[in-house]
Amino acid sequence: AKDSFWSFDLGLRVDGQIGLPRDLFMFSKQGMAEPDQVYSLKGFDIFQTSSLYASVGHSHDFSWLVKGLKVGGKFRVFVPFEHIGLSLGESTLALGQDAWKVNTDAYGVVAASFMTLNPDALNGDSEADFLTMNTSNIGPAGFGFSFDIGAEYKLQLGTVVDGLTFSISALDLGSYMFKKDYVQGFESKGEAVYEGMKDIEIGGDTKMDETVDDLMDEFMALANLKESENPRYSSIGTRAKLYAGVEYPFLKDKMSVGLLYSGKFGYSKPISDLTLSYNLNPNKWFNLSLNWSFLNAWKTLGWMMEFTPKAGVNFFIGSDYTFFEIMPDI
Repeated sequence: AKDSFWSFDLGLRVDGQIGLPRDLFMFSKQGMAEPDQVYSLKGFDIFQTSSLYASVGHSHDFSWLVKGLKVGGKFRVFVPFEHIGLSLGESTLALGQDAWKVNTDAYGVVAASFMTLNPDALNGDSEADFLTMNTSNIGPAGFGFSFDIGAEYKLQLGTVVDGLTFSISALDLGSYMFKKDYVQGFESKGEAVYEGMKDIEIGGDTKMDETVDDLMDEFMALANLKESENPRYSSIGTRAKLYAGVEYPFLKDKMSVGLLYSGKFGYSKPISDLTLSYNLNPNKWFNLSLNWSFLNAWKTLGWMMEFTPKAGVNFFIGSDYTFFEIMPDI
């Protein structure tokens, strides 16, 4: 029907999140700036799930009921192949003159048919890989599903605010469920004492990514992880997302301004943001968009230019993040 639209998708999704706390970077810059310095490792999280998926979606124009209203939804089925989760919880790192101590509250889960925890790595062998791979045994690690729902309403009242559009959507509401035979857990709770970290260079000519990689390797050893007989979870929610926006066009739809709220939930702490946008569309072959996200501490400027002539090659160029400030050396 002309007032409805169906869509079908098949694809591969790798959904992940890495959280590195502020204190980790402060430690990499300052080290033991004061006697008995304590750094919090809360927020050190790593999560990743890789899946094949199939989805079916439908949107429908309900203008016959409420003029300007459209509603849509999508249902998605996942076949996950691997999941890795690690959280250092409320762990802290205390630096002393004679030794460094980690009060650990870490836990994690690995769910896959082709990956198993390496006992040598868990027993403190820094040269051993954390996971042992067996690529000949790749197969589904479980099952998952999610659904999306959204609505759009455009004012059509014969007034000056005609075209004002409101939208709201909730995406990826669902869960992954893993086969218990493929789920392994590890955890650490207590105090670990470490007298090393002498090979890590902080500052100077050492690149930050190299320092962070070294720190992550050392923290894995510091965490003193042990395999758990009772993994923390065998299912985990998908990363739900919430969007709510408003857009107003003017100058015969050649320009518009908008405001969008976005929220991401799941895995660890929620992340929310507000984005203000300006869009210029003087003709059919050229578009310019500018946006400014300002709710979080990391305020970002994004932009995009689009050239789409009637014939030939279409060009798109843009950036989600444009930085204006670089953290100074400490």
